[in-house]
Amino acid sequence: MNVRSAILGNSLAINKETSVYDLVEKILGTNQTTAAVLDDEGTLVGIVGAHDVLRRMVPAYLDMGAKLMDLIHDGYFEEKFAQFQGMKVWSIMVTQMDSLDPDDSLIKAAAMFVEKRRKSLPVIDKDGKFLGMVTRRSILSKVFSSIQ
Repeated sequence: MNVRSAILGNSLAINKETSVYDLVEKILGTNQTTAAVLDDEGTLVGIVGAHDVLRRMVPAYLDMGAKLMDLIHDGYFEEKFAQFQGMKVWSIMVTQMDSLDPDDSLIKAAAMFVEKRRKSLPVIDKDGKFLGMVTRRSILSKVFSSIQ
């Protein structure tokens, strides 16, 4: 079995000029937490997900382990989220990413998920065109259905 057989049929993909606010709306409308970011030609230029959004909302000093939670006031997250309306996904996307070829084996994909601790990986063709996403769940589903 190859990766092509486990690509999600409804992979979440957005243009790099999409607002972060619209990204969150799209994520909340699906069961996916990561989106492929594409340029105008459909080439994969990055990935972005709920983790990237939350990382922008949490103050840097909290990431460093400081105990400064008392400095965050009621309404803090709402204020931060309101700032996302004008922010584009290209400003928070990850550009250094792992990807899979559609002809890679499922065992290679599974190994990447385990080794790199990823939840989803983009699948691209030889020209960098986005074909879809595979997830840990889509791989398990494919393998499980093949033994039934």
